[in-house]
Amino acid sequence: MITSRRLAALGSLLGAALVLGCAAPTAPAQSQAPGGAASAAAASVPASAASGAPAAPSATAAGAPKVPLTFSIPSRNLNYIVPLTAVAKGFFAEEGLDLDVEAIAPNLTVAAMQRGDVKLTGTGGSTIRAVVRGGERFTLTALMTAKPTYFVVTRPELHTAADLVGKRVSVSSLGDTPSLFTEIWLRQNGVDPNDVSFTGLGPNPAVHLAALKAGALDGAVFDPASAAVSEAAGFPVLQALGDVIQDPQQDIVATGELLQNDPDALRAFLKGLVRGLRYTKEHVPEAAAVARQELGLDMDEATSIRAVQLYVDGISAEAPGYADAKQMESFYYYDVRLPLEMGPDEPIPTLHDFRYLLEAYDALGIPRPQ
Repeated sequence: MITSRRLAALGSLLGAALVLGCAAPTAPAQSQAPGGAASAAAASVPASAASGAPAAPSATAAGAPKVPLTFSIPSRNLNYIVPLTAVAKGFFAEEGLDLDVEAIAPNLTVAAMQRGDVKLTGTGGSTIRAVVRGGERFTLTALMTAKPTYFVVTRPELHTAADLVGKRVSVSSLGDTPSLFTEIWLRQNGVDPNDVSFTGLGPNPAVHLAALKAGALDGAVFDPASAAVSEAAGFPVLQALGDVIQDPQQDIVATGELLQNDPDALRAFLKGLVRGLRYTKEHVPEAAAVARQELGLDMDEATSIRAVQLYVDGISAEAPGYADAKQMESFYYYDVRLPLEMGPDEPIPTLHDFRYLLEAYDALGIPRPQ
């Protein structure tokens, strides 16, 4: 349930509208490898469930108590519209969960997972890196997008990466994932990132947009909501970073305790999540309405629809939540090896397990990826 207590913590409407989102492995093991078509039993699942639309719960499910489960996200922003939409549409409840979506800062998430206060999180990068550093028993079970959902917006007279030489570009924090991806894009276009003046202005994009309007900045790196608001203010998207860097993002990470003691809760969550991914991608205006209500987005309908569309372009239509071996190789490189400054010969353990996600595919009648 999404409580008013957490909504109140959002602060001002504009700040909530523009909060930026945050940001491993080798090919899946044999037990994780995708199979063929869905099972015959899954074929009996109603089409409404497979498409992500709400399905009428069974009489048993309707009368059974819901299992409480907390799912943490780094902040309540549009990069997490899928679980919020799935809650609003009742998908998790229909799978037997009383899901509480809780915003917890990334630097506090690992500790909460270690204590057992949180057993499931969308703050995947931090928790997966903690496994590599210290041997925590966390497992990556799904990813919400097949590519990054960050956007470089600029003053309208700037048209290429080369135009940013000598210009001022803001990021939330120097060295964070969006700034790393921006530097990679610049290098791909023959621009030395040192020739661009990057500045970290903190997590509230309202500050960045105000600086753009005042002429104190020439560009900024934003999440989908912030990019849509910037476009409406006359600052177009120069580059969608997901179009040049194929790194799956927003990973769903579970504790060993959850996998060992309550795998059915994880299965139920992943079923609700997959339904939410498909619904959000196929029903953009409805998801935009959820965003305006749940995130307090201070934007008109057209802008909110544009924001959600920018986000859902990153969701895989064929395999929502899944990543193949090549995508996971990129994930390990960009989200583990580079941030931890690991050498090319340093091994990274296999930290993902997609078997539960693929079981959700079977239950929903969705063909497994080939």
